[in-house]
Amino acid sequence: MFSALRQRSHHITTKSHPSRAFGRGFTLIEMLVALAISSMILLTLYSVLNQTIVSKRVVDAASAEILKQVRLTEIINTDFRQGYRNSFKIENITIENNQEVSAFTFTTQNSLFFNNALRVSVSYYLHPSGWFVRVEEESQMHYYNAFPLLPDIQSVVPRSYDLANSTYTEAFNDKSDLFNFVITMTDNSSFNVTVPSVMLNR
Repeated sequence: MFSALRQRSHHITTKSHPSRAFGRGFTLIEMLVALAISSMILLTLYSVLNQTIVSKRVVDAASAEILKQVRLTEIINTDFRQGYRNSFKIENITIENNQEVSAFTFTTQNSLFFNNALRVSVSYYLHPSGWFVRVEEESQMHYYNAFPLLPDIQSVVPRSYDLANSTYTEAFNDKSDLFNFVITMTDNSSFNVTVPSVMLNR
């Protein structure tokens, strides 16, 4: 009997400890290493995500500027294509606070307010605030309206096409078949707007 108890006791003591069946737990060093690796991964993901957001904002801003430039080009081209021959000139005009600015003006059928129903005088000028402005006037109806078109403009240089030399020149000729406007932004970027000479004879 004692022999049997001795054997049973030996059998019990040689069993593995229950907690060892599930493996040992993480040590503090292992947890710190895992935390450091997780932090590096999260930091990398954040950097990639942040760079993506910044890039998207830059692209969106650039796209918005391009759309503004395209819209400006469309307006100027439509004004000229519905303009009247020999009406183009460069002159000083008076704006608010009795300020004088240089403007190029001509007569066109492209009235934004009257929906092309009336002939109007159109002036384009660079406002001291940096806005490129389009003014539409009709004297008999005492109509005047200024449309700010594009901000952050540094300069607008009108040029005419010199057919003899096949190039544009700042020695402006209102009889030219093509006009070209070099518009420079305050960040020194620039773009050109090329339009035909006013063609209508009415």
